[in-house]
Amino acid sequence: MFKHMLVALDGSRFAERALQPALQIALRFESRVTFLRVVATEPQAVVMGPGINMGALDMMGQAYEHEMEESEGYLDSIRRQWSGLGIPVRLEVTRGDPTTMIVDTAAAVDADLIVMTTHGRSGLSRLIYGSVAEGVLRSSPIPVLLIPVKPSGDHNEEPA
Repeated sequence: MFKHMLVALDGSRFAERALQPALQIALRFESRVTFLRVVATEPQAVVMGPGINMGALDMMGQAYEHEMEESEGYLDSIRRQWSGLGIPVRLEVTRGDPTTMIVDTAAAVDADLIVMTTHGRSGLSRLIYGSVAEGVLRSSPIPVLLIPVKPSGDHNEEPA
């Protein structure tokens, strides 16, 4: 049924709660798996003026490059945990808007299921931070399996 899953991970232990259900599905359906980590970028206007130099811009580029390398290492550590299970695993690290990149990468790798967690934010925090999970759910043409990070009935504990 599911031949290729995309598992979206943001590097947090909460996102890793998607790994166990994804593993069970992969074993059951002999699925291929792509682990995706999106390094979020926010549009920034840089105004050149006194005190701003090209070195500052270079440092920003180095910070992005460092985060991309860390993300690759993070996904590789998860791939090593899955080694020996007979599940073909691919790693993808991209940069951009997480919602867009998750949906676009799923299409690019021909995934037929997206697995990810939802932080279950509500109220003001949802207004401020938005919901990547909701965005993916609304825009994905393929099924999305959302794993809640809070246990059912636990509405007081906010993820750290």
